[in-house]
Amino acid sequence: MKPIKRLWPMPKNLEGYGADFYKRVGRQLISVGTLTELDRESFISLCGAFHLMQKSLDSVNESGLNVKGSSDDIKKNPALTTYKNASDIFHRLTKRFYLTPGDRKGVDLKKPVEDNGKGTYFK
Repeated sequence: MKPIKRLWPMPKNLEGYGADFYKRVGRQLISVGTLTELDRESFISLCGAFHLMQKSLDSVNESGLNVKGSSDDIKKNPALTTYKNASDIFHRLTKRFYLTPGDRKGVDLKKPVEDNGKGTYFK
């Protein structure tokens, strides 16, 4: 299957951190030729997981690691559980797209060279 040349239209339900990630990382993955038509749903899931992960961190930074429970006892911030689940999904999917240095080890992701005829004369 051939790599796609343009990023798909952004899903309407993707927002905030996920939308930024979609645009930034999507452009980079297209430039190195790693996204194909079959990757669409996995890539959208990756962006959604990134959004949940970052929003959870925002909540933890805002409210702290421990929060008041309904019966006035202190408990662990529920956003930590959301963060853990989202980060597990995110890290599992990053391997599919070679997004960490360990995943790229042994894989050569170079930007495709476009030959416009000048390469023969200007090396």
